[in-house]
Amino acid sequence: MQAVTLTGCSNKGELPSKLKISTVAKPKPVKKEVLIKVFFASISIDDINIWEGTELGGIPLAPTPSLEKPVTPGLELSGIVEKVGNNVARFKVGDAVFGVSGFPLKRNGAWAEYCCVKEDMLLKKPDYLSHSEAVACAGSGMVSASIMQSCHLKKHHRVLVIGASGGVGTLFVQMAKQTGAYIISVCSHKNRELVKSLGSDEVIDYTSTSFVDVLAESKVDFVIDLVGGKDIEHDAIKVLKKEGAFKTIVGPVRYIGDHHLGWLGILKMLSYISWRIFSSLFRKPKYTFVAGTRKTFSFFKKHLETNSLKPVIDKKIDFNEQDIQESINYVRTHRATGKVVIEVNKA
Repeated sequence: MQAVTLTGCSNKGELPSKLKISTVAKPKPVKKEVLIKVFFASISIDDINIWEGTELGGIPLAPTPSLEKPVTPGLELSGIVEKVGNNVARFKVGDAVFGVSGFPLKRNGAWAEYCCVKEDMLLKKPDYLSHSEAVACAGSGMVSASIMQSCHLKKHHRVLVIGASGGVGTLFVQMAKQTGAYIISVCSHKNRELVKSLGSDEVIDYTSTSFVDVLAESKVDFVIDLVGGKDIEHDAIKVLKKEGAFKTIVGPVRYIGDHHLGWLGILKMLSYISWRIFSSLFRKPKYTFVAGTRKTFSFFKKHLETNSLKPVIDKKIDFNEQDIQESINYVRTHRATGKVVIEVNKA
């Protein structure tokens, strides 16, 4: 089969030049795994950061690539079950599925014609979503659902979403709007109409206006931070009600994977997050760090079953080295609207 391969470690900015498409053996599913013929995979910022060694500031999460043991990146995929391993109960051959490759990461990721995935990291693809739309809400949908689970939104809540036009933001806005809450989105002017169409009641252009100025007199119940940085946190406190909550998926370092913090920097970051969580129990508003886990799958599934989610795709690319290399460099700019997806096999 054809797969994107990486045969050596990459420093920041080097991943595109280090990868190539190679012929490799088709993987075989082991216990509780299914073999998926991949129709679409996505290129996420996590894919880039993991294999350039800067995920979460530089925490090693993946096996080391080498000439003898190359790796294939790719966390998110959508496709059809071709073969099932022992003790698989939820899927059968021919099922259309989507999901994430999961942790701990293996050497065979989703940027390949075939990929083996644990069955508990997959969901059946709803009929109303195409395979490209399904992959666009795989990992991002898990994270969005995790935020939703932690908020318990009601109709009377006012929610500020910072980074509303990205892969997670575009899904969260839709999920949050289903509760009837009032949604205020922060994004650039070019994405204003998009986030309005997804359910935002109000849009703030961060390039020309501070959300602090807009919301100083009409505070919010929740701030959803999808960008990161202490400056955003400090500004968010100014617009939050005392009994409100600050929810971040990034933490105190903006776009944390853009930086190699080293172990001392990572320790400082983790210490800061732990301190903020603990101290906010006594000094409101509440601080919460949110991450997507397999425990959110059932909650995410409920939102999918509303048949109303419309994942946003920035662009579809073909399965070739040039398109993948160019798209990696595009995704790392944090300017993608929604997701960039790769058509690996024709559905």
